[in-house]
Amino acid sequence: MIKFTKYLVKEFQVEKAKSITFFRSHKAYGYILWLKLMESYFSKKKISTEKFIEIGSKYASRRTVNKFLSKAENLNFIEKMVSKKDKRIIFILPSKISVTEYTNWANKFLKSIL
Repeated sequence: MIKFTKYLVKEFQVEKAKSITFFRSHKAYGYILWLKLMESYFSKKKISTEKFIEIGSKYASRRTVNKFLSKAENLNFIEKMVSKKDKRIIFILPSKISVTEYTNWANKFLKSIL
């Protein structure tokens, strides 16, 4: 357990991936939204902007989550996609850089605990 704990502390202090740093620097809501975004991406389920805000609003105001999404999009950490069935629905997807950085981070993380 000490090896795992030391890894987490060190990894948190030296992580250089910009998307990971961005999501983790926004308190609990940023971290939770990051994990939910990746969960939906890897399970091949689309998550709407409204659902994303609903999840985040348990930890921050709707306005804060909306600003967070705008900032993430401006930094190219997420992409928005309009539903083909209903143009009012907008889906949130991680960008290619976010997926790559998350995958690299997760692989290093898994190696540290095995």
